[in-house]
Amino acid sequence: LTFFTKYAVVGDDRPDTVATIIYDDPTLDWVVLLSNNIVNVQSEWPLSQAGFNTYITEKYSDETTLYSGIHHYEASEVKTNDGSIIIASGTRVSVGQSVSYFDEASSQHVVRTNIASPITNYTHEQKLNDDKRNIFVLSECWISRPVLA
Repeated sequence: LTFFTKYAVVGDDRPDTVATIIYDDPTLDWVVLLSNNIVNVQSEWPLSQAGFNTYITEKYSDETTLYSGIHHYEASEVKTNDGSIIIASGTRVSVGQSVSYFDEASSQHVVRTNIASPITNYTHEQKLNDDKRNIFVLSECWISRPVLA
């Protein structure tokens, strides 16, 4: 990891745009892709906003399914009084999920109900696309440039 730097793809940046920003050379787009094990740019690179809108419109039949349809449920964080995490925030759970545990700090049996929050199809798809924006770039000091005589 010392050879790489975290980078967040902004807006509609493409691999060649990122290579220009980082290495001042758009032809080094292959370094950006190789550093992230990206083989298929169409499916593994974040979509532009226009591309994302087209993708979700084609995938979901109507706006109700897209914006109100529930893709899955995620838990809110559940901790004991001493800070031990019982269920991490964002863990996929079923609807109406509850959790029961013994809290040693308070010497009580605790029951937490309704820890599940619905995640819509739109929110799910947006998160998947946004996750692709977090990439690594090879540190510039490791890029070898030819020396002109």
